[in-house]
Amino acid sequence: MYKDDWESKFKEWKSKKESYPISKSESKINQTPSFQKQTKINYPEKSKKHFKPQIILLFCYITIIINMLLGERFYSLEWAFLGFILISIIFYLVKIDSRFLIFPALLLLITLPFLLVFKQQAIAETIAVYVYYFLVVGVILQIIEHFKKTENSLSFNNLYNF
Repeated sequence: MYKDDWESKFKEWKSKKESYPISKSESKINQTPSFQKQTKINYPEKSKKHFKPQIILLFCYITIIINMLLGERFYSLEWAFLGFILISIIFYLVKIDSRFLIFPALLLLITLPFLLVFKQQAIAETIAVYVYYFLVVGVILQIIEHFKKTENSLSFNNLYNF
């Protein structure tokens, strides 16, 4: 009876024409799930950008504000221009739109008449120098962007996404 049972199962298996693994290597292959066979590991490419451009922009603005507030106590205005050059290099490397440097110049330019009305001549002159620095660095970066025609990682047109 046991032999008949075995023969009937063998005939059933042959009629279905299923293939069972013959060797141990085939059995290991058939035991692995199908998704593991087909998935390919994609390693991320090394990127130059480790931080979001918004964070770098915020860091640059904070650095400029600290430079403007504390700079006169430690160094002259001429040395402050080196900070602007450094920030413009950062803007160029991270591909932040140069209009982010021109915009603060316009905001500071708006404050100048009010400072002059309230007899703050020395502060107005200092801010005028910083406006000049912002505009020089911003225009130089605009010229570079125009000739290189590169796509910015942080565009001024998408300011609402900030």
